[in-house]
Amino acid sequence: MKRIIAIILMAALLLGTVTGCAESEKNNPETGETMGETPMPKTKMEQLLSTISPEDKDYYQSIAKLCVSDLLDHFWTGDEKTGYMTPVWQGFPTDLADERGAIWEAAEVMFNVYDLWVLTGDEIYKDYMIAEANYYKKNYENDLEAIETAGALLNTASDDCAWTAMFLLNFYTVTGDMWFVERAINLLDDAYDRWYSEDLGGGLWYKDGVDYKSLYEAGIALDWLRIWEITGEQRFYDLAFASYSWMHECLGRDDGIYACEATAAGHRGDAGSIHEGGSSSFLGGNMAMAALSAKFYQITGEQVYLDRVYATNAGLLEHYNNNGVLLNDRDAWTNGTFTAYYATWVLSLPDTEEMQKLLKDTAVSIVTNDRTADGYYGGSWQGPASGPGSIWASGGSVAQQTMTSGSTVAIVVGAALLEAGIKDYVR
Repeated sequence: MKRIIAIILMAALLLGTVTGCAESEKNNPETGETMGETPMPKTKMEQLLSTISPEDKDYYQSIAKLCVSDLLDHFWTGDEKTGYMTPVWQGFPTDLADERGAIWEAAEVMFNVYDLWVLTGDEIYKDYMIAEANYYKKNYENDLEAIETAGALLNTASDDCAWTAMFLLNFYTVTGDMWFVERAINLLDDAYDRWYSEDLGGGLWYKDGVDYKSLYEAGIALDWLRIWEITGEQRFYDLAFASYSWMHECLGRDDGIYACEATAAGHRGDAGSIHEGGSSSFLGGNMAMAALSAKFYQITGEQVYLDRVYATNAGLLEHYNNNGVLLNDRDAWTNGTFTAYYATWVLSLPDTEEMQKLLKDTAVSIVTNDRTADGYYGGSWQGPASGPGSIWASGGSVAQQTMTSGSTVAIVVGAALLEAGIKDYVR
């Protein structure tokens, strides 16, 4: 009997020990973690964020550098001296309709590399840009028609022409080679000849076979302004100003922002329909128009343009403040593209503190909530970066595409340009 009782007591003691261990595994009062589990390793971004805070000097530059490093890790082939952007189509390195890749889809990544060079002056970023410039000159100097023709495969619509020309002008800035400016001029001249009409008071048709004109033309206006600065030719200033003025008159709304598209019947879409994954307006276009207004104020000194800047900012705060994060409304592939202009030309002005904070807070949200573990960036800037919780990912604009990641990182790089106080930005 005593032996039986001893066995029972021993079993009870062992059970208590096991139970105690189980409870200990569930609740470690010192760490708050479950004991017995292997913690997930921190990502590179998590490691960085654990060592810095937004109050630190150059905080936004630090996170922007890591974001751009992620982009280059994923989308660059070779080294910074002799490599090139991996050719992609629809954002992926597969099923290429042209073996050289889609130009504007590469540009969405490389604009960030260029902007970090502007921000830091680090030669490595210039090296990447020169290598990419060499890639384009080598691949297109004997096929100018491909790169200079509006409405063709590589420049299907007016916005494609804008991004391509902007990319070429980047190459001029880093190399000093006018060959790139000549290509940009020829492309934009072709776009104008192909799509300009007096219908709707001016402006370019968005592309062949449509009945609407678009706020995406703002990219072309910015290109024309840059070509005017480079060449001094008045016609380019006149083209830029006419384009800007037409967009303000035709696409402007009473609340300071702009409709994305217009037909003979008026603005397309419900004015109140501004939400993630679809919108009658366009964040990127609104940023570009505010930047153009600021630039024309700087050039002319006329108060009307400054008034437009503040009206657009007020409209952005009204419609695009998504619980403290900018709303990525219409186009996850390009909505961040003009952030550098906006951060430097607009947010350097007085009385823009509220928008400054919104841009910086969005950058923090992106690196905290909208980065995949392996360093891609999604279209839902409040997070998540992927999966069914992201409207953009669910709709096919995924973080693994050059354009989605590139456009989102542009918000972070823009915040870094703002932090540095750069005002005389050119692209």
